[in-house]
Formats: sequence, C-alpha cells, structure tokens
Amino acid sequence: MKRLLPLLIIALLAGLGWVLLSDNQISDVVIPSEQTTSRAPIDAQTLDEETTLARTESVQAELGRIEKIGFGRFQLAGLVLDEKDEPVPNAWVGAYSSPFPLIDFEKELAEIITPPYEFSINPIAAVYADDKGRFDLKGLPGRVLYLSARAPQRLTQRRARLIPAQLEKGEVFEVRTVAAASLSGVVTHADGTPAANAEIYVMPGLKYMLAAFRNRSIFAERVFADASGRFEMEAVPANMALMTLAIANATEAGLEDILPLRVRAEGVRNIPLAKQGSLSGRVVDAAGDGVGGASVLAIPLDLRMVLPFLTHLDEWVATTSADGQYQFRKAPLASHILVAQSRAGRSAPQS
Repeated sequence: MKRLLPLLIIALLAGLGWVLLSDNQISDVVIPSEQTTSRAPIDAQTLDEETTLARTESVQAELGRIEKIGFGRFQLAGLVLDEKDEPVPNAWVGAYSSPFPLIDFEKELAEIITPPYEFSINPIAAVYADDKGRFDLKGLPGRVLYLSARAPQRLTQRRARLIPAQLEKGEVFEVRTVAAASLSGVVTHADGTPAANAEIYVMPGLKYMLAAFRNRSIFAERVFADASGRFEMEAVPANMALMTLAIANATEAGLEDILPLRVRAEGVRNIPLAKQGSLSGRVVDAAGDGVGGASVLAIPLDLRMVLPFLTHLDEWVATTSADGQYQFRKAPLASHILVAQSRAGRSAPQS
C-alpha cells in the first residue's frame, strides 16, 4: 500500500489539474436546478440603495470576512436561499476560480504551483447580501467561477458553478445553502498560554478527503485567533468528521480531530500546539572537516507541520558557520530528515 501512495497522489493531482483546466473553457453546460434558477433581473439601483448590501466594518471584522471588488468587468446579481427557498439575510458570498478550497488562484492556474505556496482561500470578489438575501458581486472575470456562501450555522454544501454565459445574460444566480453547525475554541502553546493571532484551518478528516474531492464538496475555512487565543467559526459542516489545524508560526502547530457535529450544534474544540525544542549539528566533508556556508534543510516528519513547512519554507533552512555548525533555534519535537548542500555537493538525507 505504501508503494501505491505516491501513485495515488500523482493521480489525484493530475485529476485536479484536468478538472481545473477543463472548467476554464467557455461552455454552455446547463447548471443543475438546485444551484441556479432564472428569475427576473434585480434592479441594480435597488441594490445600491441604503438598504445596504454590506455590513458595517465592525461586524465584518468580527466575522473575519472581507468585501472585495474583483479585477474583471462583469457583475452578477443573485440570491442566497435556504432549503425551503427562503432568503438567507446578510450572508457572505464569495466568488472563486476553483471548486476546491486551498488551491484557489486569481488570474492564472500557475499561481497554485508557483512558490511561495500560500494555499489561499481568498475570493476573487466578495460581498454581503442584504436583509432579503440579495447580493451583487462586482469585478468578475469572464470565465468559469465557483460561488460559496456563509451565514451563521448555514453554508453552501459545495461551491456553485457559474459559467460565462450566465454572466452575459444577466440572470439572477441562486446560491443554495444548507443548515450547518458552528465551532469555537482556544489555541494554546504547549505550556498552556494562549497562542495569540494563531491561524486556524478546519477541513474534512483524512478519511473523508478523497471522497470530498470526488464530490467537489470539500470544505476548508480559515480564521485567526484573537489576543486570548480564542477563535470562532460561524458555520462548519454538520454530520462530517473534521480536523482542525492551528498554526502559530513556521515551527509550531497543532492538529485535532472533531467528531461529527449535529445540525445547529455549537461545537467547542481547544487546540494545543506541539512542544518545541531546538535542533543543531555539524556538516562535514568526506575528510571530516567542517563545511562552512552550506545550506541545511530540515523536513519535519509530522502531519501537523506539512502546511507551515510549505508556506514558511525559508524558516526551515539554516546556514552553517565557518566550522560547519548549524542550528534551528525552534523545531517541533518530532523526527526530521536533514539534507545539506554546498558548492562541493549535496549530502545524503539523514534522519
């Protein structure tokens, strides 16, 4: 099974690339009725009135969501609805280039594989709906897009697909949401002190990840803890095993599983971060002499550290002193693979 794992990963990446590339072609594919329906156009003037499409800045800051006008020339009017076709007031709506979170791009697909790897979940354009569920996204590019909506304990089951023809026709785009749960907690360092401003991701558990990609229903959300280490997510999927990843810095992270939450449940999950230590050693040549100016890469063999390693790669590289000594002042208490490289050559991986 271990031998098959690299092949499975390659196949998954190839499949994702095919999906994204094929979706960028202008198409007249009919959108399923549960996602969009043609209705009479909404009067743009009505949307621009004081009935407010946007929340106040204080409320936006509290929810951690932004409003954004994209770089494109198209505009989209729409409605956010629940399972009973009732409007969802004050929902946040974002437009993305990909059906999958964490591999979003803004202008070109190459952004996904170009360092530094940001694993962004920021939208191309975003806006808040008014109290009647109406929204007006501005600055959309003329290509296939995917819309997502969030409201307290309510979210889209998957990103709704929008084709360029719908932008040109000016149809009202309906975004369907389902009832969800909410999640809160506190992120703490290994010594129990709060981890202020820690970055928290919530996504499906590993056992559900492949199925989520296959169904295009993968969920990923990111928030930041406050000064006391506390975080809140107003909507997470119900009846699904989730995992939470908290990142305080390049070398300090924590991972916790969450059992499926009931619909409208208020889940609480605290996330302790991994214990820290230091890592040091010496790089020598074949004669046993120290090699100065060599670069040493430390690769943590810890699932919690995958994302911070990729997004903060520079901090996992140390340079040796004149006598070949190197040191990582902070490193998780886990196994590492070390690789050194200098002008004279490269070392074999050491663990």
